[in-house]
Parts: sequence; C-alpha cells; structure tokens
Amino acid sequence: SAARGHNDIHIISRVGIQKIRNLLSNAKEYETIEAAIILLGWLGEAAAINDFFVHLIKDSSLAKTVESAIFSIGVTAIPFLQTALSHENETVKIVALHSLRWMGESPEPDKLEALFSHADRSVQIEALESVIDERSNRILPQLYDFLMHGDEEFCFKVVEVLAGYPFESLHELLNSMAGSEDAERRRRAALLLGHLEGCGNCSLIETLIADQDNQVRKEAIRAAGMQKVANTVPTIHKALADPDPVIKETAIMALAEFGRNPAVMEDVLNLLGKYGESLDYAVIKSAGIMGTEQAGAVLMEELQKKQLSSNLVYPILETLGKISYKPVSELIISHFLHHQDLDIRRLAVEVLGNFCDQNSLEGIQSVAHDPH
Repeated sequence: SAARGHNDIHIISRVGIQKIRNLLSNAKEYETIEAAIILLGWLGEAAAINDFFVHLIKDSSLAKTVESAIFSIGVTAIPFLQTALSHENETVKIVALHSLRWMGESPEPDKLEALFSHADRSVQIEALESVIDERSNRILPQLYDFLMHGDEEFCFKVVEVLAGYPFESLHELLNSMAGSEDAERRRRAALLLGHLEGCGNCSLIETLIADQDNQVRKEAIRAAGMQKVANTVPTIHKALADPDPVIKETAIMALAEFGRNPAVMEDVLNLLGKYGESLDYAVIKSAGIMGTEQAGAVLMEELQKKQLSSNLVYPILETLGKISYKPVSELIISHFLHHQDLDIRRLAVEVLGNFCDQNSLEGIQSVAHDPH
C-alpha cells in the first residue's frame, strides 16, 4: 500500500489533488467522505487536514478514519495538529492529541496548559495521556491540583503521570499531603506512594499504615505491598485481625507481594470461610501468588465441601495447579473432569497436565473423547 501511495503522489497532479479536495468539501454521503479522506491521506496532503476536521465536527464517527489519514500523512501534519489543539470542538482536540502522541510529539506547553483547564473531562484525560513520559516541572502545579481536587477516575490518571517523576521532585508534596488533616488527601498520598518508582524505603508509607482512617490505612497497606516495604510486614500481618473485612482483604493481597512466609500463610488460611466470598477469594489468590504448598491441604478440603460457592471452584483449582499440589489429582479426576461447566473441565485438564504424574495423565486420557 505504501508503495502504491508513493507512486500515486507522482501520478496525481496538484490539479487532481485539488479535485479530490473539492469532492470532499461537497460530499454528503459517508462512504464518499471516508474514501476522499483516506485517499488524501495516502497522497500526503497535509493541507487537507482542516477539511477532514470540517467533516469530523459533523460526524464524530469519522475519528478513526481521520486519525489513519493523518498517520499516513506523517510529520508534515504536526503544525496543523498543534493548531488544532486550540480548536473549539472537543473531538478535533482529541484526534489531534491522539495523532501527536502516535508521532511521538508533545503538545506545545501553552496549549497543553489550556487543555488541562478545559471543561471537557475526556479532553483533559487525553492531555494527561500525552504527558505520561514528559516529566515536565512546568506542569507539576496543575498535576498537584488535579491530584488533590479531581474525582477518583481523574486522580488515577494523574497518579499514572506523576508516577514517572523522581521521588525527590514529589517529596515535599507527599509530606504535605500525608500530614494533612483531610483524610482524603492522606489517602491520595498513599495512592501515589504505591505507584512511584524507587519508593521502596519510603517512611511515609509506614506512617500512613498507622492512620486512624480506614480508607487511608487500606491504601497505605496496598502501597506497602506494591513497593515491598519490608519494615511494614509485621504491621500488615496484624491487620489480618482488623475488624473491617476490607482491611483484612487488602492486607492479605499485600502480604502475598512479599512472597513465601509460612507464619503469615497460616494466619491467612485461618480466615478462609469466615468473612464472605470476597475475602475467601483473596485468601485463595494469595496462596497462588505466594506459591506455597502449605495451602494445598486446606484448599483441597474446601474443594470437597458441597456448599462451596461455584465462584470459588475455579480459583481453588487454578491455585492448586500453581502450587502443584498433586494429592488433589484423584479428586479433580472424579469431580471436575466431567463438570457441567466447560471452563472448569478445561482447567481440570490443564491442572492435571501440569502435575504430569501417571494418575493425572490417565485421567486426561479418559476425557479425550470430549469434543471441547
């Protein structure tokens, strides 16, 4: 296609290109408009980009076609895209941001700041996407403001951007937020700490784990697990006894990030079946992440219970396979190779295959006739 496009550039004269642009300007049918945009893209006609936008404003479903055409045009489109960032139409702004990002170009600083202040949330999010790898100190004040005052969805996107900055650039902000009287600011400090690179020894996480607010503690526990802050393991371990099941669940998954620990695993397994399905799921998944065979007998016993929730059968089987607990082989063959749920049957075969012992392989052979 690329070769054909290059040949067309030589074959079609400026007069011919202008005829295609005139066709695009006067076209009413979607197929004609789409074809003209694609062709002008192949021909590298950057001057037609504003014509593309005229139709895009009328029909936003043309966005992908316009982006593809701009991509075909290449770097000569960049000045037109930078100008389009000031366009009054939100869809045009978003297409321009997408296209610049594809080309590895950043929005001009003044235009970027204006986009951050835009009323339309989708435009703001696209602008944030454009600076994920920028590390520009110029936009830090706006990012700080978004982090503290934006809604939850927007806050997560801001955290994704800030996570790429050196910890030293954010230390003052984090100290301020962690010491705030506002619990939500302290929670967001913990959220950011969990995503920062090179924050494994951050004392702020240890401070926030001891916070009086449940939501702050939960976020700090998660951050400690993500950053593997070893000093926090005893505190997270104690959180297994927290009266709030959500804190327990968060602590379970955080402890799993630190790897095998028999004492921790024993206390985690003791929570199974006592605080609801969501927490049981966390216990099961943590056993697989820690990779400890210690959980095998307990999970096998759960698998034999008639009242076991169907939602837990799959993760238990999956975890038993991960920890290679071969004593469960016979139970899987007798109860799950012929299960009514196709996904369970497939997983049973996969787990037995991972065991790779004689009994398991014979079990697999017995269902070779299964059409699935």
